[in-house]
Amino acid sequence: PQPGASSPPPWPPGASARRVIAAALAAGGRAPEDVVRMLDEASQAVQFNRDLLQTTLDNIDQGVSVVDEDLRLTAWNRRYVEMFGLPAGFVHVGLPIAAVYRLNAERGETDPGDIEAWIERRLEALARRIPHDHEREQPDGRILRSSGAPIPGGGYATSYTDITALRRAARDLEEANERLEARVADRTERLEEALRLAEDATASKTRFLAAASHDLLQPLHAARLFIAALKEEPALAPGSAARGLATNADRSIDSAHRLLTALLNLSKLEAGGVQPAVAPLSLDALFAELTREFAPMARAKGLRLTVAPSGLWVSSDHDLLRSMLQNLVGNAIRYTDRGRVLVGARRDGETVQMLVCDTGRGIPDADRESVFGEFVRLPGAPVDEPGAGLGLAIVQKLSDLLRHPLSMASRVGRGTTFRVSAPRAAARVVVAAPAESDVRLPLAGLRVLCVDNEPAILDALTALLTRWGAQTTTALTAAEGVAAKGPFDAALIDLHLGDGADGLTVVDALQARGLRRIALVTADTREGLKETAAAAGATLLPKPVKPAALKAFLSS
Repeated sequence: PQPGASSPPPWPPGASARRVIAAALAAGGRAPEDVVRMLDEASQAVQFNRDLLQTTLDNIDQGVSVVDEDLRLTAWNRRYVEMFGLPAGFVHVGLPIAAVYRLNAERGETDPGDIEAWIERRLEALARRIPHDHEREQPDGRILRSSGAPIPGGGYATSYTDITALRRAARDLEEANERLEARVADRTERLEEALRLAEDATASKTRFLAAASHDLLQPLHAARLFIAALKEEPALAPGSAARGLATNADRSIDSAHRLLTALLNLSKLEAGGVQPAVAPLSLDALFAELTREFAPMARAKGLRLTVAPSGLWVSSDHDLLRSMLQNLVGNAIRYTDRGRVLVGARRDGETVQMLVCDTGRGIPDADRESVFGEFVRLPGAPVDEPGAGLGLAIVQKLSDLLRHPLSMASRVGRGTTFRVSAPRAAARVVVAAPAESDVRLPLAGLRVLCVDNEPAILDALTALLTRWGAQTTTALTAAEGVAAKGPFDAALIDLHLGDGADGLTVVDALQARGLRRIALVTADTREGLKETAAAAGATLLPKPVKPAALKAFLSS
């Protein structure tokens, strides 16, 4: 080959000639010109194969080198020379591969003090004729992968591939993954921090609403008692204008109370602070409670409230299911101008569907999703109509909490039907409770101890109870309540009495003195207070206390 040119493995001409001549002699009687012609044809075939192999090697992306059993170069391609930057004319057939190794070592492929040992290790690896595949970094930063294998005749072929771009891409990908993981970790940390802040904000909001509702319910409680006392005045005879004003004031207080209760309930639901207490529940008993609550409201609007008995029982939480139905019935009455509201239930396999139907204004298709949002009022509601748009939002959240599917069907101008599905439960034997005393019984001469740290509430209680004929003794602190001289027939004790002992201390003291008719009155809306009051031997009356409920308790 020419100096610096690549060369494929040489074809041994002697052996080829011998094979051609042997073939000619074996055929017998071959003329010399035939033998020459055969030699030319064989030479051309060899040359063609040699050119084909050379062209193939020179046009692949890998560098290729072949050494014989004496570790001398017998073949290489152009890419091999370029890949290692070998000088022109340096590579030739018979060049010891050790010379190439030495040149590369002197160019920095290994430490200057380790050149001879490095060359020996590489030559030894070739001499052992063991296949290999490994990567190494060149002084210029390129990364080459060499793959070698022995060939017949004692030689060894090695191919070299420049995988710098591949390894750079792999490093870039790894670095990108590390950056991505770092960003994900940072984003996760931020999200967790945001979640903690949101949870803290929700808890803070819940505490604020609880405190605010307690503080706001106190004056509402006093106002309701004052209005109830005002209604007892002879000048406010039924049908009089003054009586109407007092009634409207009482309704306004009731609306404000419902709004505060709705806000607090919604806050508790959002904070996850409500845990259902599921038990078998009689729908007839629940419907009876709704009838007592909403029948006067329906009559005031000229509507018929029909509650159909069913005899069915469901598995649910009494207070939460009652709250759902309260909001649905209240909304039905509020948005029905004429006709009636129907409340009923029917069995549907292993579930029970509770229905609240009305003949009201209906809900347009475009608003059927939005009406379950917070502070959303149904279309067409007068601006002075009570309600803050929280009822259906609470119903939806309670539906999710109880896993009681909620559905709605409505036609504008024809009315709306809400369905709440709950698991059916087996009926239980219910022990009839003693009938409530007639709230119209006179309270003349009844001795009542009133303990509250709000002077306005004590004044309101005194005004109302005096008009009912009762005698009151008041106290502003727990100590005054415990020290109050009796005897007493009943006691109305506020739970929170400011600094110092709370109302339960007074309840315990009165219980020890033999008094059994004790009401624990509070604006606190925490769960479990009813059970706490019962354990202390008292009846829980939530503020603002309805005058009828107060009179019923004192008359019992």
